[in-house]
Amino acid sequence: MCSRRVICALLLSFQLIGGLPWSHHMASGQTRQPGRVRRPLHVQQPGDSMKGLQFRLGEGSPVSDAEPPRATSPYEKLSEGDSQSLLGRLQPIKSDATDEKDFAIRDRSLPAPRTGRTIDASFPPPDSRTGPDTASTGPLEVLRYSPEGDVPLAPQLSVTFSQPMVAVTSHADSTAGGVPVKITPQPEGRWRWIGTKTLLF
Repeated sequence: MCSRRVICALLLSFQLIGGLPWSHHMASGQTRQPGRVRRPLHVQQPGDSMKGLQFRLGEGSPVSDAEPPRATSPYEKLSEGDSQSLLGRLQPIKSDATDEKDFAIRDRSLPAPRTGRTIDASFPPPDSRTGPDTASTGPLEVLRYSPEGDVPLAPQLSVTFSQPMVAVTSHADSTAGGVPVKITPQPEGRWRWIGTKTLLF
């Protein structure tokens, strides 16, 4: 009841405060703006029907997070004789000779693979290098040559001897003193040694 009186007093105060500028304008002869209608303020009375959204204010109560204790069912502890009588109804557990066994341990895991590859060899390795070709004994011979026979066009001419003919050096130095092969008639081109035994034109 007290809250309704407070609300009514506030509404009346707002009406009086809001009505003063309007009454001042009317007294000074100013006209009301067209299309703007001032509605009278309606105060809710105790006997009027309640419509629309309503609010009710009241004192709050603290909320406890603790759960209320739950009621337990009544029970009665069995005596020693009743417990043995109840267990005596059970069938005896059958035992077997294979019931008791040692702890089953699985086989040992394989070791983790190692990166790379293990090579069993001595360090430093034995010297397996071979020496240079030694001059073969016997007369100097032409082992092979190409091309053989009549050919319409030969891209190159090669002659291989049975013994080394020049020292291991550059191409220019190996042919500076001449070559042991002569072509008749002499075509355009040049000789060069492939190794120490094969001559290529």
